[in-house]
Amino acid sequence: MNQQEFIAQLERALRQLPAAEVRDIVTEYQGYFAEAIASGRSEAEFSAALGYPEQLAQEILARSNVPAWQKTKSYVFQTNENSGWAWVRHAWHIFKQAPVMFTTLGVLFVAVEMSLPDSFLKELEAFALAFLTSLFISVVVALAWQVEEGEKLLPHLKYHQQRKQVLWRIFFGAVIWAVIWSVQECLGDLIAGRELGISIAAEKTGLEELFFWSTMVLGLLFLFTNALVVIERVSIWSAFKLSLKAGFKCWRPLLASVAMVYALAMIGAVGVIAFFVNAEYVTGIDVPLSAIFDHAYFYAPIFGWVAALLSLLSYSCWAAVFRDGPMRMQVHRS
Repeated sequence: MNQQEFIAQLERALRQLPAAEVRDIVTEYQGYFAEAIASGRSEAEFSAALGYPEQLAQEILARSNVPAWQKTKSYVFQTNENSGWAWVRHAWHIFKQAPVMFTTLGVLFVAVEMSLPDSFLKELEAFALAFLTSLFISVVVALAWQVEEGEKLLPHLKYHQQRKQVLWRIFFGAVIWAVIWSVQECLGDLIAGRELGISIAAEKTGLEELFFWSTMVLGLLFLFTNALVVIERVSIWSAFKLSLKAGFKCWRPLLASVAMVYALAMIGAVGVIAFFVNAEYVTGIDVPLSAIFDHAYFYAPIFGWVAALLSLLSYSCWAAVFRDGPMRMQVHRS
């Protein structure tokens, strides 16, 4: 092969390294080629002497501080850090490999969410919902790893102490999210002039609604957190900092990917409504549309898979930025 083909294959095989480091290595080998050509050797002869680019890349990676599980992994689905559509496609790529499992998890989560206002946790609804949401995302991330990597996450952790550490971080991360969300609800009560509490208000004022959605958007900046804790095994605070940095860097694809999933949810909801409307004409059974959205047993099946897909975005955006993107080495320097 000629110099251009050799360099292109080497560069592609070194994608786990930071972009600047890859450029330095490519420049170094371009210099070797220039010296060989100047001494009278052909490009094909010198590239043959160097060996296969993939084998050379493995030797370079072995000397780097790239995690062992990333050095030899060849992913079927490569993500693009600048494309929200690529993130959604990656989430769907994971989802469709185990649709029953992910949908079942989503249905259970939505059913629990819908039952909270009628349970003994009603007064602690905001705290409980945020806590359960964080745990749910962590479980989905771990299962997404298992689906794509082909191995379970906990056995992948080398030491028993390491496993305990990750589990405690998942738990404390969920508690932190629950506290933050409870504070957000209290601030909403202050804005609306209600008595302070951490139950979710059934009706929000216009200003409170604006505040709620603003905090929801800001919360997206931390969508990377669960995957960083579960997969990369970093501390809670490091995960928050790295997620915030990644969120600001990639806020456009982040917003776009979430908006696309919500758009899919709306399409799905319209499809379900159309089904029930047509079913009334065919069967003569009248199902009020209000019943579909007022009861968990209708709501959960409709949006269970959407909850799973949204949670899978936490894994997919990690893959785009920290697995395949330029921030992959920053985790190990945190």
